[in-house]
Amino acid sequence: MSKVSLWGLLLLFILGFSAADAAENPLSFVADGTPSMIVGNAKNKSVKYLPASSVDTARVALYYPSTFMRAFQGCSITELHVDVSGKTGKDSLSVFITDNLQRETPLYQQRATATGAGWQTIQLEQPFLIDGSPLYIGYEVQGVRYLRYSETLVSGEEWVFNNSQGWRKYDESDVYSSSFYMVVSGDHLPQNNIVLQHTVIPRYVEVNHPMTVSGTFFNYGMQPVESLTVSFLVDGQEMGTRTVSQLSTAHREMGSFVCESPSFLEQGSSDFTMLVTQVNGAEDADTSDNSSRHVSLLCLPHFEKRNILLEVFSTELCTNCPGGHQVITQVLGEKEDVIEVDHHAGFYQDDFTIQASKDYEWFYHPVYLFAPAVMMDRTALADNYPQYFEHGVPVVSPTQEALSAMYAEQSSTPAFAHIQLQNTLDAAERTLSLHVVADAIEGMPLPDSVRLTVFLTEDSIFTLKQAGSLNNFYHRHCIRQCVTPTWGVPVELSGAEGFSADYQVTLPAEWNVEKMKAVAFLSAYNPEDKNDCMVLNSVQAGLTENGSSGIRQLEEVSPLNSKRRLITLEGEIRLPASAARIDIYNLSGRQVARLNSASPVAILPRGVYIVK
Repeated sequence: MSKVSLWGLLLLFILGFSAADAAENPLSFVADGTPSMIVGNAKNKSVKYLPASSVDTARVALYYPSTFMRAFQGCSITELHVDVSGKTGKDSLSVFITDNLQRETPLYQQRATATGAGWQTIQLEQPFLIDGSPLYIGYEVQGVRYLRYSETLVSGEEWVFNNSQGWRKYDESDVYSSSFYMVVSGDHLPQNNIVLQHTVIPRYVEVNHPMTVSGTFFNYGMQPVESLTVSFLVDGQEMGTRTVSQLSTAHREMGSFVCESPSFLEQGSSDFTMLVTQVNGAEDADTSDNSSRHVSLLCLPHFEKRNILLEVFSTELCTNCPGGHQVITQVLGEKEDVIEVDHHAGFYQDDFTIQASKDYEWFYHPVYLFAPAVMMDRTALADNYPQYFEHGVPVVSPTQEALSAMYAEQSSTPAFAHIQLQNTLDAAERTLSLHVVADAIEGMPLPDSVRLTVFLTEDSIFTLKQAGSLNNFYHRHCIRQCVTPTWGVPVELSGAEGFSADYQVTLPAEWNVEKMKAVAFLSAYNPEDKNDCMVLNSVQAGLTENGSSGIRQLEEVSPLNSKRRLITLEGEIRLPASAARIDIYNLSGRQVARLNSASPVAILPRGVYIVK
């Protein structure tokens, strides 16, 4: 739920910038030379608005706790700025300052009239002296249809009022904040004052190794931030500090930093926190917002390398899916530790959809199915990457940024169990025998319920029906069969002999066994929580040993002869500048692609081709 849900409607419209939007001066001086600064949660431009016409009077208030206000003690609030969506009646716009939203008479209130849409500057008739007490600062407006919102700079409490429900706190989303801010003036404005925003902290670290952490911060101080001193706490005890320099982050701007912790000396689980203790070598004016979240950190003697299971949701009806597959190839195509399987689900279904893939739509947000989409090890990484995992589930869009971030985290996550896969194919009878062996890794924690799942996939299935592909498309890593039940079979790994299982499958004649693989993985199982089904480790094996191999991509296809061979591996072939058209055939003589100005790129599976 977001803030707009107060009236049960979505934020729908994008507003243009006004002259006032572009004119924000976050650091200035009043007429008598006293320094002043903008204080607020949002950028000075409105990008969204929400309906307000269903209430007589719309009210919004931002809460500032005493820890924040003490940094401005002795200064005064001199102006309040509100962005309104249209002209209002006489005195129908009001700003207020109070210490209690239930107080009938605010500590300060002043009425104004908005002469048109845009930012309204309300100079306080009597500057409000800040004594360090907590304050609610807000506005109310009558006769407008919408309240304007901006992208959030700094997270903070926001309250919205309507006649039927009274004041209600909204903290479900930090994406937008009311287009409203104050100007504070005085000789004692905070010089060094940052708000630690988002932090990226690994969940695992090896003994005698440091850990790389990063974060973003907002500069609420008068001075540019040139350096930060960071303290690392393990179970509440400081293990060391580091200073990050050359940051150069101006007032009311967002900055970022990366640093390494000291080496961890003891294995085991601990509570880890990162704390910014100094800004520019001096004490921060408000240290209450300088701490990261608490992370349950596991320190291990050493990591055992894991394979990463990438599950892709893609269907033939999805026009964006070919582009999504190209992004996946660009980011992860060279990663030998990534095992990809493709579910034909998420956006309706097609001839390659199996029931298990439809069942796995459970991993999505209940009301938000889409494709292309991906899961990596069935793990939601919202703590470190909320910008990609905005729906709170393991399924996300496959952007370059999201895939890179997910791979970086999962490749630094250890394997939690061993798993091996052996297969024997009787080509004449088209029967496949699978033997899976698994055991626990000493010292690694295991979930209460572990399941084994086995897929059969087929790569390079040519189709003319893929939406958005200009007829040249090969389905990649398509799941042909879930050999086990959808949610796997229970596995007991605690015994001395581990676990083993055998399966036998008869392969339909239309499946190309030379392009097929068996994929097996161990995962947690919790039918009540889609974020508690993490993959512990995975493995894959080809069904035959005589598949073609080749290079990743073609550097050049020129000059062209009547018969020229080229080799590719799930890469792109592009029309060379010297050719108006090329036709590509497989070794059976069947045309598999045509490149011309209208269709200059083809994605071909592993193999040897003839180009004309």
